[in-house]
Amino acid sequence: MRCFHLALLFFVIKSGESRNLWGLGVPKLFVPQLQKNRPLQLNQSYHQLEIVDVSGTIFSDSFSQLHNVTELRLSHSEVRKIDSGALHFYNLYNFKELVLRNQNIDHLTKRWFNNIKWLQVLVLENCRIQQIDPNVLEPLNNLRRLKITHNGGLTYLPRNLFKYTPVLEILLLVANRITDITWNEFQGLNRLKELSLAVNRIDYFDATKVSRSMPNLKKMRFFHLALLFIVIKSGESRDLWGLGVPKLFVPQLQKNRPLQLNQSYHQLEIVDVSGTIFSDSFSQLHNVTELRLSHSEVRKIDSGALCSPPNLTILELDLSMNSEPPKLSKNMFKNCEKLEQLFLKFDYNTPSTIEENALEGLALEVFGVDSLKVEHLRKNFLKLNPQNLKKLILSHIHLTGIEAGVFDSFSKLEEVEIVHNPELTQLPVDLFEKTKLKRLILRDNGLDLTWDELKNLPFLEELDVFDNQIKYFNATKIHTNLPKLKKFFMELNLQSCKTVEMSKKELKEKYRSQTRDFCDQNCVEISGLRGPLYYETLTQLYGITDLKIFNNQITEIETGAICSLPTLQKLELNFAGNFQAPPLSKNTFRQCKHQLRHLFVKLDFEKPSKIDTDTFEDTHLRTLALESHKIGFLKRNFLKLRRESLTRLVLIRCHISGIGSNAFEGLAHLEELEISYNKNLTQIPEKVFRGLINLRRLFLDYNRIRDLSWSEFEGLSKLEFLNLSGNRILNFDPDKFFESIFLLILVVNPALSSLWEDSLPEISDIELRKEPLQINETYTQVKLDNVTGTLYATSLSKLSKITDLQIYTNGLEDVEDGAFCSPPILKNFEIIFNTKEKLLTITKNILKGCDKLEGLVIVTEPDNMLMLAEDALENLPNLRNLQLMGFNLTQLSPNYFKNLNSLQILTIRSCNVARIEPNFFKNLPNLKDLEISWNEITELPQNLFKNSSKLEVLSFYRNNLTNVTWDEFDGLKSLTYLHVGSNQITSFNAEKIARYMPNLTELDFPINPLDCKKREAFANELIEKLNRTIKIRHKFDPGYHDSCEVYDVKWDDD
Repeated sequence: MRCFHLALLFFVIKSGESRNLWGLGVPKLFVPQLQKNRPLQLNQSYHQLEIVDVSGTIFSDSFSQLHNVTELRLSHSEVRKIDSGALHFYNLYNFKELVLRNQNIDHLTKRWFNNIKWLQVLVLENCRIQQIDPNVLEPLNNLRRLKITHNGGLTYLPRNLFKYTPVLEILLLVANRITDITWNEFQGLNRLKELSLAVNRIDYFDATKVSRSMPNLKKMRFFHLALLFIVIKSGESRDLWGLGVPKLFVPQLQKNRPLQLNQSYHQLEIVDVSGTIFSDSFSQLHNVTELRLSHSEVRKIDSGALCSPPNLTILELDLSMNSEPPKLSKNMFKNCEKLEQLFLKFDYNTPSTIEENALEGLALEVFGVDSLKVEHLRKNFLKLNPQNLKKLILSHIHLTGIEAGVFDSFSKLEEVEIVHNPELTQLPVDLFEKTKLKRLILRDNGLDLTWDELKNLPFLEELDVFDNQIKYFNATKIHTNLPKLKKFFMELNLQSCKTVEMSKKELKEKYRSQTRDFCDQNCVEISGLRGPLYYETLTQLYGITDLKIFNNQITEIETGAICSLPTLQKLELNFAGNFQAPPLSKNTFRQCKHQLRHLFVKLDFEKPSKIDTDTFEDTHLRTLALESHKIGFLKRNFLKLRRESLTRLVLIRCHISGIGSNAFEGLAHLEELEISYNKNLTQIPEKVFRGLINLRRLFLDYNRIRDLSWSEFEGLSKLEFLNLSGNRILNFDPDKFFESIFLLILVVNPALSSLWEDSLPEISDIELRKEPLQINETYTQVKLDNVTGTLYATSLSKLSKITDLQIYTNGLEDVEDGAFCSPPILKNFEIIFNTKEKLLTITKNILKGCDKLEGLVIVTEPDNMLMLAEDALENLPNLRNLQLMGFNLTQLSPNYFKNLNSLQILTIRSCNVARIEPNFFKNLPNLKDLEISWNEITELPQNLFKNSSKLEVLSFYRNNLTNVTWDEFDGLKSLTYLHVGSNQITSFNAEKIARYMPNLTELDFPINPLDCKKREAFANELIEKLNRTIKIRHKFDPGYHDSCEVYDVKWDDD
């Protein structure tokens, strides 16, 4: 098992029992290969377990000895076969939770779940499920929570599927492709409280059946948006869960005949309206406050028609299916003064138009628009009133740019969504600085950020930049600019998966380093103070006890100004980003003696201001927390404190290089001590904590502490929690340790892999020297994380039994000749350069001794280019798998790939490739899998693949291919999969593709400039030419507004 920096995965408990504290302690077991007749064994009595990276076969007895496990997760596996009974769990009588992620299940049958009748939670996420048997849940009559999500091939549910789950309470069926629903599938769910069918293709809802089958339903999600619309077919008005919206099908409205409703509906959806909406059409809907018009073929809207319901506050106008929509004008929104929320939805391919002043005068709090052609977002967009707007949604609006200062007047704005604009590549600096944003969604654009664009967002809690073109995540800037960030979505950008994980790790460390539980939600927060802080400034806050001052440019603090507020007891003073912050002196805290009890001072890390030694001499603090104060050597009187009153002392990033043996004398009442994130702190004096007789919590995480005698902790008789994670401790003496202290929880250093048997070790924070690195001799695989210094030819030479080696570097200075393959029996080598000190060229000498290598992966960031010598790879005769990412290879020549006769898999990603020479493949006769993605290729030479008869998989994803005749692909007789998505291909020749690639079974070509109808016509023609089963994907995301409704086109043999 591996122990990580980021999660509290393993706890050494004195009693020897396994404890799951706070629900976070789920141990991970990395099992690359299971063996037949050798079931997994665990030394500890774990009740929860996650098994990761399994490949090959799961045998019938693989999990049979996990007697105490009640919750099991299988994730990120490459399982190819599951033996009969492998998941029957015969011996797991108490088994209650099963999570299967990223599996290849295809057909879900009853046999998967036999003999786990006590199962209460089942999660099947991204398992490629296409078919579910009607009786699959029969063994699971105690199931309470079921989640089946992200299965692109799952289109229907069997009738009465849930009749065997009478106690099911939560059912989540999100992001599948479920289409045809009769609503009889849900019979018997009498106890169901929550149902989600979001992100499917369901266009029919039967509220009568829902209310009958699920009488206790409290919460339901049906569409992408929060608005939920339900057909009520019974004669009674029912308000289901507070979200029940009746549908009214009105094919034609008539003049002077307003709609009449018998029921007192507050919410209403009107469907399939055509012709004209007259000014009085909705005037009798007196009680309707929320109205949606959908699937309409409206040609004209009279003045004041949309807001003729007198009490309307929410309006959604959906014109996405309208072939000739009317131009929206100001007159149409007449009488909309009470409107609070407005959503406009148009067709993506034929976007409607709206007059610039159409929304002028409306006092909207929420405005959303989908598929309007805006292109450049400027100030006074639609003349929206900035005084009330709190939420703005802009989706599929063809954005290419945003004007600086466009949001400057929107001071109340809390949520912004700008999504699905692939041509939007940049944001202005300080774009949102005048807002009060708490949530910012920038998903699926083409953005590359420097992170200065998001300056001054002190309130932001959620940021989503999923699926953009971001090359670098600057953790320091993100943490400084977004101090309150709680949710961050960053996947699918121009970083490798490995680099993404490293970025996540760095970000979590930044946010974890903030002082724990200091200024909580009861604090009054003040930001934006500039210039001097005068004595009178805070006096107006009379009665406030907890105060936080942050995001400021304070240059001077007048004597006594801090405690001019007589009720102040807790203060957080944050100077991060303030390069002109004043020095703190005794006068700063004048008058604080009898009132201030808890103080946190955070200085700017790069340019911290000074704190005088006697600054806190007259205070009676119980808590003192300092961040980024330059301390150096920590001695007894580093600050003159009243030690008898202090119960909590926190020193984070304080540049501490050493601790005096008497540093903590006089702190007998201290209950919590933290000294963390000091890269020069390598040792702790013997018995330094002996006088801290009341200490209960001790944090020493993320320093560089090396060897301990473990007598350093002598005298800590009341200690309950000790955190030593993120250090370099390689020895652990539990007997001596527990003689010194009584400990409930110990979070150990990640390098202590040897504490747990059957581990795949991950050794972190390695500063390389010429002396060879040595590890446990039983290991054959190892990961070296956060490696710095120079990789010498001798650095890895003692790893005599290692066959698989992975290295993450962080500022590697140099690589000596022969360094990569100095382990004598190495077969697979992977190195990720996070940052480099100088330009590095991979040469034949660096790869000296790699003749036995079968797999080689070399990765760096696109802005951190590596060079490759032409002859670098010529002495690798056994290489089968080669992946190069982040190199500067503008032209692919066969000279780079000499003597690679064994090579079967080749990946060249983000390498600036602009041209491929015609004879590129002449030295690669056995190549089966080729990916040349995220490059700049515009055309392919004729007859490029004439020597590639064995090629089965080919990807040119995210290049700039333009003039493709399809003759370039002649010779690909064995090809089964082709991906040419995200290019500029305007023509697809079905006849040539069928002729040159007769064995093709799968073709992906989303995001190419080809009309949707032409895509569909090509797909049908190709199926006809091949005359057999083929899967064709031509949409980037089938859930969004594209007239192409066909996602998977299949033709089955008779």
